[in-house]
Amino acid sequence: MFRQTNIIWTFWIALNSVIEWFEREQQPNAHIGLDLVPFIFFVKNRFAAILVKFYGYILVAVAFVTFVFVNNGLVVGDRTNHIAITHVPQILYFSAFCVLFMGGEVIVTLWRFYRNKSSVVSLMKHIALPMLIGIPIAAFIGLRFRYVILY
Repeated sequence: MFRQTNIIWTFWIALNSVIEWFEREQQPNAHIGLDLVPFIFFVKNRFAAILVKFYGYILVAVAFVTFVFVNNGLVVGDRTNHIAITHVPQILYFSAFCVLFMGGEVIVTLWRFYRNKSSVVSLMKHIALPMLIGIPIAAFIGLRFRYVILY
């Protein structure tokens, strides 16, 4: 009834919830973004509370690992037609999906940069430059690692 990729979404939601909890407890003047070292200490210091708060996600993870172990893999049914391969453009599809549903966040961020006229340089550095670098890389990956031949 569900695709195997749904486990990734489950892990994503759990991780995002832990990150939001971490960000709520940060100092108000701390810089925006996720610092990995303080986050690791946060998880270490609240490990028991995380286990209690996110037990539902943990049960799903245990059930998934158990299924893979008992089934000797992810595939249910004909294994010859379900061979795992690296499909690099899938990352691009996922990125496009996320950007589409983050449209409101993108608009709010652009509006904040627009209202603060002095941050045009910051806007270029944080948005335009990564896009100028990322779009050609994404196009190359999409064209080089696809399985459909375009004529």
